[in-house]
Amino acid sequence: MDAKSKKFKFKPIPSMPVSSPQISPDGQRILFTNTTLNEEDDKYESHVWIVPSKGGKPRQFTYGKGGDSNPRWSPDGKNILFQSGRGKTEDTKEKKERKTDLYLISAEGGEARLLASVTGSVEGAPSWSLDGKNLLYLSRTKVEDEGEKKQKKGEKEKESDIRVIKKLNHKLDDVGFFPDTRIHLFTLSVDSGKHKQLTKGEYDVASPDWSPDGKEIAFIANMTEDADFTPLRDIYMIPSKGGDPKKVVEGTSRAASLKWSPDGKYLAYASSDPIDINNQKHKFSKLWVVPSQGGEAINLTETFDRPVTGAVWSPDSKALYFRAPDYGTYNLYKVKLENSEVEQVTKGLMTVQSFNLSKDGSTIAFGATDATHLPEVWVHDAEGDRQITTMCEGLVKDMTLVEPEEFRFKASDGAEVQGWIMKPADFKKGKKYPTILNIHGGPWDDYAYGFYYRFQSFCNNGYAIVFMNHRASTGYGQAFADITGRWGDREYLDLMEGMDYVTEKYPFVDANRLGVTGASGGGYLTNWIVGHTDRFKAAVTVSSISNWYSFYGCSDLGPAGTLPFWDLGLGKDPWDDEELWLKPSPIRYVKNVKTPLMIVHGENDLRCPMEQAEQLFIALKKLKKTVEFLRFPDEAHGIGSNKPSHSKDYFQHSLRWFNTYLLAETQEPPK
Repeated sequence: MDAKSKKFKFKPIPSMPVSSPQISPDGQRILFTNTTLNEEDDKYESHVWIVPSKGGKPRQFTYGKGGDSNPRWSPDGKNILFQSGRGKTEDTKEKKERKTDLYLISAEGGEARLLASVTGSVEGAPSWSLDGKNLLYLSRTKVEDEGEKKQKKGEKEKESDIRVIKKLNHKLDDVGFFPDTRIHLFTLSVDSGKHKQLTKGEYDVASPDWSPDGKEIAFIANMTEDADFTPLRDIYMIPSKGGDPKKVVEGTSRAASLKWSPDGKYLAYASSDPIDINNQKHKFSKLWVVPSQGGEAINLTETFDRPVTGAVWSPDSKALYFRAPDYGTYNLYKVKLENSEVEQVTKGLMTVQSFNLSKDGSTIAFGATDATHLPEVWVHDAEGDRQITTMCEGLVKDMTLVEPEEFRFKASDGAEVQGWIMKPADFKKGKKYPTILNIHGGPWDDYAYGFYYRFQSFCNNGYAIVFMNHRASTGYGQAFADITGRWGDREYLDLMEGMDYVTEKYPFVDANRLGVTGASGGGYLTNWIVGHTDRFKAAVTVSSISNWYSFYGCSDLGPAGTLPFWDLGLGKDPWDDEELWLKPSPIRYVKNVKTPLMIVHGENDLRCPMEQAEQLFIALKKLKKTVEFLRFPDEAHGIGSNKPSHSKDYFQHSLRWFNTYLLAETQEPPK
């Protein structure tokens, strides 16, 4: 059966249908967020569900329109806090001012009550003080300089839609512009619903955490005037009732994920090795601890050659749990404070997502996915790892799920590269199939044993799929991830040598009918590939980069001049070394393009701005190349994250493009 006769139809599904598992303090129940498609309103909706940690039937815990998310147990397990979009007024001004509502509901069920409406967005999930009396959260709040205050004093403020921008970092993809706001620290009384702002000024606060006794709050910030120009961040403490912040750790790196130990003696945080301000090349994030009152920081994972994320203390303060990638897996690990010994906790060809521990540490609740299963809730305890929900089975019941086959090959410089191949769902031995190479973004990211809906959808339409972790991927050590001074070149060689290996090893791959696609950094490499070879008969580039020089000034990543630009520009601004920035730019090689290219881009993309797609399209069109440009209104960097129907449109157009040039089927664009 070929793609033309295949009956499978793509239907949008959430990227994370099950997420944010939270185990109760007694370890008996787990909250999680379930996201579903509201096809009529063309949006995703989420609600809080609950399931026994020993397994059993999950039940819905919150209802109504709007998104309920980020559930958090109170320390005594009697109440549940969650964020919600319910109750939003239709008044435009009010909607603009009221962005986040916090609700409280009894753990036994009943009607949720509005605890507070936060003016501005709540960044991440609020956290409870251990006595259950207060909440801690971050929110964007307006910061006015003295000149603005004087000008407005005695005057009636006039509304204006003009953005007056004075700071370097003033926008973020999928958030928008914030020319006059900073992220600051707030507490909220659970009894009275009163807010208290603890920090003020022209700086941003990150990763706050309560001290165990509730008297202090630790947080990360850079309070210097040049904060937007440097990745360095300091660790501070402030009294929870208010007062002046006190610096505890002088910043030598990009600190994040700050966590206070349960015994109050230590602060743990994720950070790379100390940064040489004159050489800020990409380094893996490591796990550090420092005495809570200040002192020497210790790198607990110095010999563990993988990046770490999501650190959580053990209840006895003797160890920290974290996630890390390794050869296509993301599992949980534990490192001991006494000897820095790292131990793998969960085991399997899967991707572990967010996780947390019961109060006694005997049970870990986590979300996980693998190659043929969407995310579900899992637990780890004395009996091992086990899945306890099957919420997502119905979402892919109409698909024939294909298990990827792993392969490894030696690159031309001797490095081993890991990849996977997926056969068409209707595979027949002896037949050759059109094959699409998919490229991940980042570049410091990787493919893993996770569920890739688009890959499965192409397999169910008669295609073979190839994906691999080229150089810069993170699960293979720091040396493998280092592409300093060789952007485009080394990844390109890995990908082409990988395709050489695949076409030779797998006889069902039709070397004369190859396609290539990728998004973000993968879109960049797609653009690079079609400018350097014509072996692919069709290409689809998504949310991509074509010109590093203009990207520097237009992307939400660009102005800071840090990552990824130290590895690309070696610390030099584009105007100081144009060649360094233009040589790895696909726009330079646009005359070489022979492959029919579809360009897909979101009009609200602030990460890889629309101008990247526009200049590539205009160049190819002027050169009379075969090119088509799809602009998605209301979409940011992730196509379909705002309107689910756009996810379907994106897939259908991509399928049409590949069918046209790999199957010789001329098709009209989907309506």
